[in-house]
Amino acid sequence: MIWGLPAYLLFIIILFLYFVRPSWVLLLWLITTPLIAPFMVFYTGINDFEEVQLYVWSIWGIYNRAYLLIILIELCKGSKLKGNLRVLLVPGAILALYLTIHNLATYPNIMSIIGQYIGIIYTVPPMIALMLNKKMWPSIKSIYVVVVVVYIIEIIWIPLNANGVYAYASRYQELLKGELLLTCGTFTRSNMLADYVAITYFFIMLDYFTRKSTHIIWFVLISVLALVLLFSAGSKLPIVVVFTGFIICIFLFRRDKMALVAASLAAFVGVLFILSANSRDLETDNEGVNRIVDGLSSVIQSHTKGEIDESTFSVSGEVIERYFWRSPIIGNGYSYKYDEVSDAYPVTMGDVDLKADATFAYYLVEYGFIGVLIFMLFYYNVIKCACYIIPYQRKKIILAIFLFFLLFSATEGGLFNRPVYTYVYMFLFAATRYYYESLKQHRKQVVIVESK
Repeated sequence: MIWGLPAYLLFIIILFLYFVRPSWVLLLWLITTPLIAPFMVFYTGINDFEEVQLYVWSIWGIYNRAYLLIILIELCKGSKLKGNLRVLLVPGAILALYLTIHNLATYPNIMSIIGQYIGIIYTVPPMIALMLNKKMWPSIKSIYVVVVVVYIIEIIWIPLNANGVYAYASRYQELLKGELLLTCGTFTRSNMLADYVAITYFFIMLDYFTRKSTHIIWFVLISVLALVLLFSAGSKLPIVVVFTGFIICIFLFRRDKMALVAASLAAFVGVLFILSANSRDLETDNEGVNRIVDGLSSVIQSHTKGEIDESTFSVSGEVIERYFWRSPIIGNGYSYKYDEVSDAYPVTMGDVDLKADATFAYYLVEYGFIGVLIFMLFYYNVIKCACYIIPYQRKKIILAIFLFFLLFSATEGGLFNRPVYTYVYMFLFAATRYYYESLKQHRKQVVIVESK
């Protein structure tokens, strides 16, 4: 982890908010990557792209250390858990045992074992902190306001990116190398922008379809902003995942709207065929939109024309095809990364070196079919544990969140991207707060009416 003055200041601000405005701690998390991280990187003077990525990733560690201290403070105060952590004991123990035996058997490295343990343990501190202190639960309205503000700021950056203005100096180095840069707003990469929008928008959809606490105008506004950003960023999977998330929400919570799902599916298939026939005539000035048009059309075209598909999905398939069958049940450990390929470019297709973003492919190759199932069991129970606080439609909400992140795992971190669980906790506990506040307000109104 990279520490420095910005990191210490962020750590102090987190603790300050915890004592003064506890419900703002997670709101700070919501704006850290898009709005605070660029200033932190600028202060450090880091220009290398990989180092910038590492620094931004390390910010997650800053928050986790703060959460651990908050948990310690709450325990010293005698706070009691408002939840049930016992559901994590058995799957957590199974995962720890498997990781230990697997690492010792395939690629003995004590640091890799410790790293895995720390990463898994760091999944739950935000949830435990929220279980110990109800004052840390943010309001659903404040989350919506912050999300809208971030979306608007990112949209403002679309023309800036198009004119060669970026929030990180490392992007200019890539520009000088002649690389095509997509809209990334104030994020380090376009994929990070798309992931942020897809995840936050999914939870807004989930909240809207489960309780309709949001006015339709707010929901439409956020939907429009989210779609503009997703198409501008040029990441294909988040578009598909958001669309699928919409179908999941309708199917689980609003089956009376199944006709809308059927119409949406028909429209999506129609768009694919239109793109497959007219992709060359649909070029725009936005490279992100062009990339999505080309990507969606390649769903049909790449299999008929024999072209090499260099998408992350195809590269991930290459990883699995090349290494998975060596040891499909228990995996290869880390050894395959060092035998024939380098760390930075684990797959070569043709003459082009590509780095796959799909964590799922690597987990499948490294830990095998059994290992991936154990990991998924653990993360399913993490979601289940967080949903324990929800007093309504709990099983359906657990299933919706799990299916969404499972699909997201195809070419992104998904279930295996541990920082995203903070978003899970934030929205679930905010929704619970709204539910109980509404119930309390309703009871007051009943008492007033009865008293009259």
